[in-house]
Amino acid sequence: MDALRSGNNALLHRNDTHASSEASPRSSTSSVQTFRTALSEHEQQRLRDIRGLLTDIFTAHKLTGGDGEDVDHEKIRAQHDKIDRLIESRTEKLFAAGQTTNDIRRVLEKASFLDQASIAACSVANGLPFAATLIVQYLKPEVLAMFGSSAAGQWAGSAVQACVADRFMAPTLENLTADSQYLKPPTDNLHTSMQDSLKEKEPSPLQSSLEEGALWQSYLPRNVLRMEVVPAVASVNPQLAATLDGLGTPITGVIAGMLTAFARMQIQEGRDLLGPALLFGRMDTEEKDEFEEEEWLENYQAIDQASYSSHALQGLTRLLDMPKNFLADLVSGNNLKSLVDPASIYSSIALTGSFAAVGEAQAAALETAKANGAGPGIQELARLGTITTLSIPAFALYGMGYAGGKPGAEAADQWLRQDHKVAETSKAISSSISTSLNSTVNSLRQRPNAQRDGEDVEMQNH
Repeated sequence: MDALRSGNNALLHRNDTHASSEASPRSSTSSVQTFRTALSEHEQQRLRDIRGLLTDIFTAHKLTGGDGEDVDHEKIRAQHDKIDRLIESRTEKLFAAGQTTNDIRRVLEKASFLDQASIAACSVANGLPFAATLIVQYLKPEVLAMFGSSAAGQWAGSAVQACVADRFMAPTLENLTADSQYLKPPTDNLHTSMQDSLKEKEPSPLQSSLEEGALWQSYLPRNVLRMEVVPAVASVNPQLAATLDGLGTPITGVIAGMLTAFARMQIQEGRDLLGPALLFGRMDTEEKDEFEEEEWLENYQAIDQASYSSHALQGLTRLLDMPKNFLADLVSGNNLKSLVDPASIYSSIALTGSFAAVGEAQAAALETAKANGAGPGIQELARLGTITTLSIPAFALYGMGYAGGKPGAEAADQWLRQDHKVAETSKAISSSISTSLNSTVNSLRQRPNAQRDGEDVEMQNH
């Protein structure tokens, strides 16, 4: 206790010294040396261990500058100094909180597990528009009649309806899933030194597009189920085929989305685009010196204290807010903007066009097999092989649209915002609706409490 008390006194002295002037990384290190001398050998070792662990965590986020000749060494040196200040400030706070390296590792492992649960839940939510479209098409086959009876028309109709539903709901789903991971906070919530690191680690647009196209291959089994397995089963058991189409296809689609999300997470983790450094690299909402910041520590402690049931409850709360957010997006026009941004247009055209081509090609393959006198087995093999082979580039083109269309989408959004009258009107209407909905929700939440209070008063009177 004496060691901890002297350590806390030294920490207070360290903060007072720092508050009096804007300390450099070197001066902060000097203060820490003073801080260390007031501690027992055991406590000094604990402090060194924490600093060593955080140094290992943050090392990957120190700029390298690449191999080019126009490397800005001064910028790199300044960024390294800022990272060092983050290491020292986080070390002091974690030490003062009584943490050990084992405690920190345990909390980070828990954060990773909770983030994986969030990713799974978010991927299910993001897959709902596609799944809902498939269910509607199963229950109401006539919704595809407007696209004609040809194979190409049916395939194209199915794709365009799914794309419209997905992109129309995108703003609301983005709101639902925003800032849902401890180890991957929004970039704007990070210190500039961490933002610079992430910019350096981001892949090129071409590489990102190719990777995204590859990730979307997880939807191939869903496509095979609907376009190959269901027709085959229908010839033997029409009822079972209908069940597979109406329930199995949406479920496999949601699973495919989950697999895509986890594969994307693995890629980002390998590039250090998510991880513990981003948890410790958060900055306070109000600008403060690194040694005075508390919000990152509050997040850290929230992870430590969180139960899995409380984490699930937070997700449920977000889900309950979804109708309110959808109405706000609808009134503000965010849903319509999402439909017409470059990424959405490209992806929709890519998937619709390529699906139409797949539908036409599989029909042609079947006719060719029939014309050549092939048996039923060979005819089906030709159809299935065509679908499987051509679905690969179809999903790749669709996935590439999201990654490659982001810069254009941002530019289009900026252009739309230039019409200040439209922006102000939309903001006013959205604000009015949100205020009204919040008031209603708060009233409903407070009513049970008020009712209980009234019952308590009545019991006391009796």
